[in-house]
Amino acid sequence: MKTNGQLLLCFLTIALPPVAQAASYASVISGQNPMEYYRLDTLIGEKGDSLTPNGVDYNQSSPAPVLNSTTFAGFDAGNTWANFGGQPADTLTDVVTGWNSDSGSVSYWIRVSSSLGTATGMMGRTTGGSGSFTGSGDGMIGTFLRGNGSFGIKIDNQQVEAATGSFSADAWHHLAVTWNRNTGSSDGVVELYVDGVDVGGTSSGSWDSITIDDAARFGKELSGTRYLIGSADEIAIWNRTLSPSEIAAQYAAATIPEPTTVSLLALGGMVLFRRQRK
Repeated sequence: MKTNGQLLLCFLTIALPPVAQAASYASVISGQNPMEYYRLDTLIGEKGDSLTPNGVDYNQSSPAPVLNSTTFAGFDAGNTWANFGGQPADTLTDVVTGWNSDSGSVSYWIRVSSSLGTATGMMGRTTGGSGSFTGSGDGMIGTFLRGNGSFGIKIDNQQVEAATGSFSADAWHHLAVTWNRNTGSSDGVVELYVDGVDVGGTSSGSWDSITIDDAARFGKELSGTRYLIGSADEIAIWNRTLSPSEIAAQYAAATIPEPTTVSLLALGGMVLFRRQRK
């Protein structure tokens, strides 16, 4: 005759599916097949493109808060990032060319200083296109950040921006932008995400089809005076529009969920079973 502990353990063995090991953040990004993925532990992207640091300190593990296993369990304990000091020279250049305005996505982790006014996240342009967010922006794709917690993107002559306070300064956040020019209507669609959640999607009018063929930059405008103050990591670029579930999966991979009640029940059943045997 089975004891209560044995019966409980039998029930849990049948009812509970095996728990899969959580995927790391890097493995999720790689599995979504980006054009390039810069982890910033080194200056070499996953696909082989090289970055020029131009005064940016990469492979950094400070200041706090850190972006590794002590705060986001999807990263390893030795994860490092790049720090930007808000100076003209503080920029990463030679970001992969060939991304375009027809469809695409960009995601990265960012820790913006509260002292920031407005700064560039990533910017690329066609030959002869605009190098600044001022003016028409023709021939340019660029994401921008503000110290008030707003961010957005300018594609050719269209600009989309999230509300103030969409993210907090002096803390790490996952930002992503997706766009699709070919929607079957006259308007393209842009979506903005913070920590895996859509915070501002819009049909933003039409824009021209352009392909980035000039060396793009992260951390400042190609020309102008908008410089990033803060830290950045895990820069990835796609030539396709990622789905909301793909963006959510990126952020989810950076965290490990708390033990569920069912998992704790399973643990309790095992303990009870061992006690019944004594």
